[in-house]
Amino acid sequence: MLGKPPFFILIFLALMVLAGSCKPPQALSSSGPIEKESSEYERAGTELSLRKRSRWIKDQQADIKHMDLHVSFDYEQEKVFGSAHIYFEPYFSALEFIDLDAKYFEIHECLLNGDPVEYEYDSLVLRVFFPKFLKNEGPRELTLRYTGRPALARKRGGSEWDGLYFVKTKYGDEIWSQNETEFASTWFPTIEDNRQRFTHDIFIQVDSGMVSLSNGVLVSSMRDTTGTGIDHWKMDQPHPAYLVMIAAGYFAELELEHKGIPLRFMLDPEYKESIVPLFQNTGPMMDFLAEKLDYEYPWKKYTQIVVHDFVTGAMENTTASVFHDGLNIDLKGLQDEYHDDIIVHELAHQWFGDLVTCENWGNIGLNEGFATYSEYLWYEHQFGREEADFHGYNEVLDYINESQIKKRPIIWNEYADPNREMFDSHSYAKASRVIHMLRWELGDDAFFKSLSHYLKENAFSHVNIHDLQKSFEVVSGRDLDIFFDQWFMREGHPVLETRIESTGTDTLLIQIRQTQKEGLPFVFDLDMDLYFKDTLISTLITCDSWEEDLMLIGYGKLLGYCLDPKMKLLFEQKPAPQLSYNLVAMERVANPAKKYHLGYDVFDSLSNEQKLDVGSKLFQEKEWYLKNLGLDYYGAVFDEVEYSKEQIESLKRIGRDSPKPLNRAQAIELLPSKGENEDYFRMAVQDSSWFVNSIGVLQMMEYKKDPFLSPDRLDIFKGSNDQNMVYAMASYLTGFFPGTNYSWYREKSAVIGSWDRYWFYDFVCEDVENGPAESADRSLEWLGELAMNSDENLRFFLLARLEEMELEKAGEVFQQCISAPQNSEYQSYMESRKKRGK
Repeated sequence: MLGKPPFFILIFLALMVLAGSCKPPQALSSSGPIEKESSEYERAGTELSLRKRSRWIKDQQADIKHMDLHVSFDYEQEKVFGSAHIYFEPYFSALEFIDLDAKYFEIHECLLNGDPVEYEYDSLVLRVFFPKFLKNEGPRELTLRYTGRPALARKRGGSEWDGLYFVKTKYGDEIWSQNETEFASTWFPTIEDNRQRFTHDIFIQVDSGMVSLSNGVLVSSMRDTTGTGIDHWKMDQPHPAYLVMIAAGYFAELELEHKGIPLRFMLDPEYKESIVPLFQNTGPMMDFLAEKLDYEYPWKKYTQIVVHDFVTGAMENTTASVFHDGLNIDLKGLQDEYHDDIIVHELAHQWFGDLVTCENWGNIGLNEGFATYSEYLWYEHQFGREEADFHGYNEVLDYINESQIKKRPIIWNEYADPNREMFDSHSYAKASRVIHMLRWELGDDAFFKSLSHYLKENAFSHVNIHDLQKSFEVVSGRDLDIFFDQWFMREGHPVLETRIESTGTDTLLIQIRQTQKEGLPFVFDLDMDLYFKDTLISTLITCDSWEEDLMLIGYGKLLGYCLDPKMKLLFEQKPAPQLSYNLVAMERVANPAKKYHLGYDVFDSLSNEQKLDVGSKLFQEKEWYLKNLGLDYYGAVFDEVEYSKEQIESLKRIGRDSPKPLNRAQAIELLPSKGENEDYFRMAVQDSSWFVNSIGVLQMMEYKKDPFLSPDRLDIFKGSNDQNMVYAMASYLTGFFPGTNYSWYREKSAVIGSWDRYWFYDFVCEDVENGPAESADRSLEWLGELAMNSDENLRFFLLARLEEMELEKAGEVFQQCISAPQNSEYQSYMESRKKRGK
């Protein structure tokens, strides 16, 4: 969710490694034979069906009601030692056994109501046999003692994720879980089915100085004299296994209360001062969503925690959202990026996803679509509909770009791997845009009342797309079969071609064609603005076939037109209207977000002179994103034309006066790197924004041959953990002081974001290459350690860099690393390249 500065261009060595996996032999407990009933009727009810079933149909054997879970950890071996007490009830069929998801455990003990029972285990599913058939006669207690090895889920199972992660930080050990989609079972036994909801008590052993987090409320925190102890967390509202979470580490905390709801915020200790400004809108967001949905926040508390090396942008565990380390940010850095969108997204999930849960991953668009649309709603609330429309247009771009590669329905049950196939722009961006269309279709009153009905009817339960449609139809009285079928259940979107023909001196024939190749034509209403010399004609065209015609008489020559000026519809326009039509529409359309849309579409059609002309006009607009587009126009011709004096002055004005750091930074970046602009670069170096500071440093480096930062400012910049500033300082230090920066790089490696580590370590390698050979040993030994002990992607990246270095010591380190078993795949890859002559 976080963007990258324009100068972050990285060539990354991507190696695809195919690893086989196998199941260990089955293990059978030695508890001895236990007599079992043999009723033919009862056995029939428990036999596993061999029928081919769709992904979304899965028989349930039993219902987990509650779980008591005790966990402690070996941080070096990355193991979890667990004791799980699972209270379950069979459904109507008598049970001979129960299957629990449990990935790569060591099972030490298996008890039913305190007595040993037989089990079979294939490293993924634990089948526990019962001494006699269990009927639906109340809860039973199944007790398991085990050792979990979450990393094996990835290493042996071919998964990208582990479920429970052990991270080393500069403060000490840190753990956190990420269960979505089916990774809870890497650290506790469960039934990974979103229809299963249970309560739980989790007892977490923590080391001295650590704080912990889990779902629900903290009941007790027992510590001994060393500070080591056990935290007891109680979750007494049922929810699915994928939303269970734990975390522990060394965090700064702030606890507040908002209208009776305890709020807790957790960041790295050095960013404690940022907690309030970063999360200050959490309470107002709760109020806003509760009012819009006519449904109060449904849980007993809410915590937001920022962890290191998180595998996604964030995760909406019930009552406790986890965020990536890009939100470990100081006060100065807070102004550079807007974080309310990700914060409100995860908060909205507490209703859409946690309270009401998609029954399977084929319906994940119900969770993610509404959470993503909550971003639009918050932008609309905070900044107005036009800026919300700009945000929504970026979603359209995300989806349209993805649709060039893949198309599927939003609701789709043909996936093989939900993690790789379902968490995409179809489930997020497209679903959000379709929800936006549904809002326009019904109007705000019916739309929000329908959402409230949907939540109230399905609270603490699971849903599919039909439940959503039912709520909207019950409230609105509308038959929405066509809408839901074409937008949620079909792939693709309308691709519109517009043809305009003059059939007389004063007559226009306008034809709208749908040219998409998928299925039947879409049915929708299309708004269209037509611009004449002194007249604006706004018309509504009902499209329900492949072609629609509109005839206009008596308005004169058409100067331009705009489809969907209010940005209601998800569609694509191909080919683009003639350039003159679009330029007129840009000037006259009322919605500035649509102006941006049109300007984006004509970008490649403009000549260099036109880009500068249109860009200068966009500089006059008040909206920051239109200024940003104008700067993009200027940037596109940077290497091809020389800016005029007036154009230079426009850039300086934006670089000096714009309230938006992104605008200031982009304008300063476009100023030619010459001494005549040095005052503006120095102004950027002293700006209140890290982003603008970093651009100022990089611009000065373009023509300054000697160090130019004062010792005091250099110390300030070197001390910053802002990713933009770290990049600029890596460039500055390596450029002016190569070979002397080992300690600084080691320090910053502890705070560098997981998404930015490749350019970071590329700078480390460049520092080694450009510095004196006698100073390279420590850095090369460090790079060697990383090439032996990091994850596969970073190991292979560093191996490639070490191999291409011409230093003798680098060659020695490379040979030592390449001989390690964990790097055998890299060696095989290089051998295959040699055979192919590459």
